[in-house]
Parts: sequence; C-alpha cells; structure tokens
Amino acid sequence: MAKLLAQHRGELSLTNIELAVFLNKIVMNGDLQMLQLSLLSGASVNCADYDERTPLHVAGDLGFQAIYDYLLLKGANPLKKDIFGNVACLK
Repeated sequence: MAKLLAQHRGELSLTNIELAVFLNKIVMNGDLQMLQLSLLSGASVNCADYDERTPLHVAGDLGFQAIYDYLLLKGANPLKKDIFGNVACLK
C-alpha cells in the first residue's frame, strides 16, 4: 500500500497517534524499506504515539542503528521527550 501511495503521490490519512503506532510497529519489525516507503507516502518522521514515543525512540531502544540513522537523516528530533521524560537515544 505504501509503495502504491508513493508511486501515485498519495498520502496517508491517519491521526498523528495512529500514524505513530503504525510507524513504531514498522520500526519494531526492523523494516527499513517499509519505513522509507511510509515516509515517502507523507508520514511524519516526528509523529508520536499515546506515550509521546516517536519512531526514533523505538529505533533507539531496540538498538536499530541503520533505522535510527535514517530517521535522523530525515529530520527526526532526537531531543523530543516521551511522557516519561526520555529522549530518543541509541542503546
């Protein structure tokens, strides 16, 4: 679906929280290609879930260096805090 959206210049129409949950699951699966397609489809790199966790938080927590670096390259904010006061750092 994300590939078709990107090819036809479509965009995802989800709430910020829905989008963050979707992207965070992609990151949890370590799927860099799907993450790239999702961002090309208009997903916000800094969207946050119900705990204010971004895809960068998830990538950092799981130690996914390539995904973490890609998100930073795409403008992810490493200083954004979640509701627990944690910033996104690579572990």
